Amino acid sequence: EFPARRHASWYKSMKEKKEKREKREKKEKKEKKSKKDKKSKRKSESLPSFPNISTSDYFQRAAEFRNWLLEDKGLYIEDINGVGESKESLFKKFVAEWNDGNLKSKSSSFFSLLH
Repeated sequence: EFPARRHASWYKSMKEKKEKREKREKKEKKEKKSKKDKKSKRKSESLPSFPNISTSDYFQRAAEFRNWLLEDKGLYIEDINGVGESKESLFKKFVAEWNDGNLKSKSSSFFSLLH
């Protein structure tokens, strides 16, 4: 036996439900994207832009490196030899944090004077 034939109004209501669902999903997606854009815009507006640096920028960024060592690591540059890490490896960490935008010190008054 064949299943009972559905009435045309049933198909119409199913189509309307589908369209309504698609419209709602599109609206939700748009709102989610809008929130994401606003969040990233706020983040980019709140932080000053700093150029990326490399390990070859040691002499140009020596003052910031010393400040980072003192504020984040509690070390003076003269005390590095006894720590077990070399100046080069610490500077590599500094470069990575600088380029990732993870320096706590970037918001300090010292870094605001540089920008």
